[in-house]
Amino acid sequence: MAPNPSFANAETVDRLTQQLVWFLQAFHEKRQKSGTSRKAEFWRGNFAGVKRAMFAIYGEAVKDDVLGRLRRTTNLPIPHRGPLSPTGIPEGFDSDADS
Repeated sequence: MAPNPSFANAETVDRLTQQLVWFLQAFHEKRQKSGTSRKAEFWRGNFAGVKRAMFAIYGEAVKDDVLGRLRRTTNLPIPHRGPLSPTGIPEGFDSDADS
């Protein structure tokens, strides 16, 4: 399904980017402080949920645009969305993930 241009205007994309910057920075801050703690996993799950909702509502082109903006803006890797192994290694495949 193609993104609806009336929903995915520049203002919407900017707002989505700002929100995901906040989630991504919160995840990396918690991860740096406490590794794969519950707090870090909470923020990783929030980030993944918003990313998935953005894809469902606006489509892949908007999701890819926002993720590209996130990478350029924050210089932080996009976390894996799937489950972690007992040792903290992501399991499965996530084509959006950088780490």
